[in-house]
Amino acid sequence: MKLRSVAAASVLTLGGAVFLAAPAHAGLVTYCDGEGGEVTVPGDLVVDEGKSCTLTGTTVQGDVEVRDSANLIVTDGTVNGELSVHDDGLLDAEDTEIAGNVITHSAYGAYLEGSDIGASVESAALPDGYEDGYLYAISSTVGASLNATTGSVYVESSRLGGDLVGDGAEYTDVYDSTVQGQLRVEDTAEGGVFCGGEVYGSATYQDNAGVVQIGASGPVATCTAVSYWDEDVRAQGNTADIYIDNNIIAGDLVAQDNDPVALAGTNNRVRGAMIGDFEDMPTVQTFSIEDRTADIEQQHEQRTTEAESAAEEAGPAF
Repeated sequence: MKLRSVAAASVLTLGGAVFLAAPAHAGLVTYCDGEGGEVTVPGDLVVDEGKSCTLTGTTVQGDVEVRDSANLIVTDGTVNGELSVHDDGLLDAEDTEIAGNVITHSAYGAYLEGSDIGASVESAALPDGYEDGYLYAISSTVGASLNATTGSVYVESSRLGGDLVGDGAEYTDVYDSTVQGQLRVEDTAEGGVFCGGEVYGSATYQDNAGVVQIGASGPVATCTAVSYWDEDVRAQGNTADIYIDNNIIAGDLVAQDNDPVALAGTNNRVRGAMIGDFEDMPTVQTFSIEDRTADIEQQHEQRTTEAESAAEEAGPAF
């Protein structure tokens, strides 16, 4: 790996030698291209455009920036600041602690596994930026909210300290996870699945064009675990099938202005009122289950493999 550290500086010439003298207030920036190990990077770290960086056991004391079409793969790492990923950039973070926000702008993908994010995770699109990205959080903790307005969102065996919002994303699927705030899945092309989790704020599925499964089995996934909802659950204005089953709902269950009408199973316990239009879900149903994560898993594996090869070719730092 080639590591180079720079700061805003003045140029001094002494006896023919050239030195960079950084002012006291300037922040140190380290550029990463290749492979790095158990070192501490003072200040910020940047993976420059089109470069690939793999870090194992590395601590970054400042922020991390993954620029356009760059790749960062970090394992057992620590980032004491914020981490941002830009157009067509990739982040793969495994067993890693990130103290600040994780922010992606039209990223190729952000894949968090066994990681601890101290603040929020945000995924948004840029004008004319990459549009088919993904945001995965598996066995991870997010201290605040997860908010996505683009790409495919998949959360499994994770805990969120704030809201989970998929507004305009391709789909938003949540399995075996806890959301301390609100859940909102709105205006998605492929809907969303919620299975075997807990939500402690209100929940809304609205204006989705794809299948919505609220605790239920359906054509996207089989779900046999019970889901718990501490407040109201609303399904409104959706234009694809809605399946609602295997839920304990402490508030109201509301289904209005959906076409087709929402299907409610017999395994719902609603402590409030059921408001709106429902039809009974057939007792016996056979679905051809859609595995919509398979393509993304393959896409992610291909990109990370290419990134690891590029980082290896760039060489070690030490």
